Amino acid sequence: MPKAKTKAGTPGVSSDLNSRGGCSWNGLDDKGVKGSQYRWLDVSVYRYESDASLGSGQERAEENLAKEVSKIEGPRGRRSCGPWRPRASATRRRP
Repeated sequence: MPKAKTKAGTPGVSSDLNSRGGCSWNGLDDKGVKGSQYRWLDVSVYRYESDASLGSGQERAEENLAKEVSKIEGPRGRRSCGPWRPRASATRRRP
C-alpha cells in the first residue's frame, strides 16, 4: 500500500486469535489542491476446523466464501461494490 502509515499494518482485534484475525493498512497521498488519495485495505482471516456434524474445515470455508461473494453480487452476477472511479468532466465548451 503506497504511503501506508505503518508498513506492517495495524493488527485487528479478536477475542479468539486461534480462530480469526486480521490486519489493516491505510494511508493518505496528500497532494494538496492537486488532489489527494486516501487508500485502505482490510484483510480478515478465519480458520474453520473440521467437525463431524458440520463437515470438513475446507468445506465450511468454501461455503462461507460462497455466502460472502453472494453478498456483493447483484443481479446477473454484477458487483454491487467496487473501486471508485471519477466521472468524466461534465463541463461544456462554448462555441
